[in-house]
Amino acid sequence: MGALTYGELAAQFPKAGGQYVYLREAISPLFGFLYGWTLFMVIQTGTIAAVAVGFARFTSVLVPQLSAQQMLDSPLRCRADRSTSGCRRSACWPSRRSFC
Repeated sequence: MGALTYGELAAQFPKAGGQYVYLREAISPLFGFLYGWTLFMVIQTGTIAAVAVGFARFTSVLVPQLSAQQMLDSPLRCRADRSTSGCRRSACWPSRRSFC
């Protein structure tokens, strides 16, 4: 029944947007707006985060300077060196030297 309902709605409103368009046209633009932001902030946050992590990992394969090891290892190592034996400048990135 749900598939038939969405089929009929898609035939009546041949616009891009899916449920947003259906709610906007059937009830009011306020409900469409609230649905859009609720979808973004509550319903699909896990999906958005998973896509972001996947994109970051794929980008790091194409551009090795953006890998997680390059981005996270040096500042953390610098912070650890600072707390134990003083900061060794060779462990820090040039842009992180003020951090040491």
